[in-house]
Amino acid sequence: MRMSQELHDRLLNDYFSDPAKRRTVAKGESIIQPDTYNDKLYYIRKGFFAGTILGEDELGDELPLEVLRSGQDSFIGVASFFSESGRSVMNVRAVTNAEVSWMERDTPPVGRERFGSIREQFMPVILEELVNRQVNLSRTTQEREYAMRRLHLSENLSTLGRLSAGIAHELNNAVG
Repeated sequence: MRMSQELHDRLLNDYFSDPAKRRTVAKGESIIQPDTYNDKLYYIRKGFFAGTILGEDELGDELPLEVLRSGQDSFIGVASFFSESGRSVMNVRAVTNAEVSWMERDTPPVGRERFGSIREQFMPVILEELVNRQVNLSRTTQEREYAMRRLHLSENLSTLGRLSAGIAHELNNAVG
């Protein structure tokens, strides 16, 4: 799903063209922290960002799970920016050196009479973000399932190898 180029260009021009609201983000730097208030909607001009939440592995140890990966011409901070609480659930950090622009939560809507509220104007962005997250989550789930199948096959082959070695040893002892 991709919003129309016309809408994309209008949103950029109306909300992300202020040079004072543009900055470089160094690789590894976080721009949104988990469990904090986020009052900015970011537009990625250059670079890539990853959003992670803390999950648990099979042993109960905490590990970061990537739930978001966005690059140039994408919006980040969408869920927290448009939520009632404004609280972020993830850590969003730059995977590469990057450049972003942003708008703030209290930005008045441009062309309200024609285009509606900020939420109405950005509804295609919100929907696109939800679809992208679902696709990313599905891809991650498939990769995990594939890795588990490879591990299971590897364990089966290892067991078969040990069993074969044991049988060969017993046969050699019987012959000896």
